[in-house]
Amino acid sequence: MSPNSRASQPVADLHCDLLAYLVVGAMHGESRSIRDDRCRVSLRQLREGGVALQTLAIFVMTAPEWTAIGGRQAEIYARLIDEQAEDLQAVQSARDLDGLLADDGRVGVIPAIENASAFAEEDEPLDRALDRFDRLVQLTGPVLYVSLTWNTANRFGGGNQAETGLTDDGRALLDFLADRGPAVDLSHACPRLAHDVLDYTYSKGLDLPVIASHSPYAGIVDIPRNLSDEAAKEIARRQGVIGLNLLSRFLDGDPADCFVNQLKYARDIGVLDAQVMGADFFYEGDVPGFDPETHSLEFHEGYGNAACYPRLLDDLRQGLDLSPEEVSDLAWGRIERLAKRILPAG
Repeated sequence: MSPNSRASQPVADLHCDLLAYLVVGAMHGESRSIRDDRCRVSLRQLREGGVALQTLAIFVMTAPEWTAIGGRQAEIYARLIDEQAEDLQAVQSARDLDGLLADDGRVGVIPAIENASAFAEEDEPLDRALDRFDRLVQLTGPVLYVSLTWNTANRFGGGNQAETGLTDDGRALLDFLADRGPAVDLSHACPRLAHDVLDYTYSKGLDLPVIASHSPYAGIVDIPRNLSDEAAKEIARRQGVIGLNLLSRFLDGDPADCFVNQLKYARDIGVLDAQVMGADFFYEGDVPGFDPETHSLEFHEGYGNAACYPRLLDDLRQGLDLSPEEVSDLAWGRIERLAKRILPAG
């Protein structure tokens, strides 16, 4: 393993779109790999950033037959950990998680699902969709979390560009997930859906962790994509986590203060103890209509890939006067505890 900061401070991150990057390449006949720096979470970048655990999201939009795209990403994930066994460790149990800090030669990876449309067509019987979820997990191993939606509405509820609350199918999905263990992610839920998920899981007493894997705060930038104070406080009360998203368009200020401001706000509303890393790194070239000549980059210079974590953590340490123990909990400990709530003992 090349020199990195992992020995002094390991990092866990809740969200990136590497699998989408790889599946787009496969669909277009391109040669892409986890060694490509443009994906922002290449092996080199992960190692330089001290990343010991990286969550890989299976991402789809809500559209007919996109379950096939979700299935292909699950296949790519399984193939990735097989072909890169010298570099990647699939984390499927608490025992696997414990082994990561002793093994500085490999990066741990764990899957998640960003949008339940990855396994559910809009017009099929729900039982068929839930069977597809189980088949997907047979390929990948346990998933860390599932978000019900992405930007738009689907059969389960409304994304951040919609206003639909939790539907009957959404309630049935939450009941189903509670028996299987993953957290439910509110990062792309509209405020009504977030409220309904929190209310339903509480009223039913579901043993279902609730998180926001990659969400800035609406109290700083008031847009539907960002997390409300109400949802953030309830996530923290339930010992969930909130991932620090590094996309510049969701934040306020320049890189000298925008990340520190996020955590200062978290402290002001009493949720700093829920804060973790959830960078949301992705390749802009795959976004429809993106043109580097006319569009600004999505990430601030110096904070645009997984190698940034030592610098970012130092910014946060100084900006909030954090102790070494608090930095360690932010970078690693809280996600470790979440994962151990979800994964089998092994």
